[in-house]
Amino acid sequence: MRTYHSPGTTMTPEVTFSEKDATLSIAGECYPENPLLFFSPLFNTLSTFFSEYHPADFRATIHLHYINSASTKAFRQLFRTLDAAAESGTTVHLQWIFDPEDDALQDLGNDLAEDMQFLDYLECPTESVA
Repeated sequence: MRTYHSPGTTMTPEVTFSEKDATLSIAGECYPENPLLFFSPLFNTLSTFFSEYHPADFRATIHLHYINSASTKAFRQLFRTLDAAAESGTTVHLQWIFDPEDDALQDLGNDLAEDMQFLDYLECPTESVA
């Protein structure tokens, strides 16, 4: 089974992908020096996973405390990858978790999801997370 894990640092989020569970979790601070380089191994892993396995369901949870503007490009690419998988038949549930007092992160999630036609996007303030 394929997995991908990148431990969180002061500048990068913890990223965990499990092929067995068909899940992705991204949590923490996100302001790597080169976001596309940081996320490239994850994108490659997900691309291979979706093209080879075509899972029925996939769950992604994103819980960022901070993200810089350069990283939004990488997240836009991630959302497109997940939306393409959903268009191909995988039910993709994407939970965007944010501090309810952080309007910028809430708006970013909405902006990223706005053009995605096939994702099951759920906006989730932290106090409603189970």
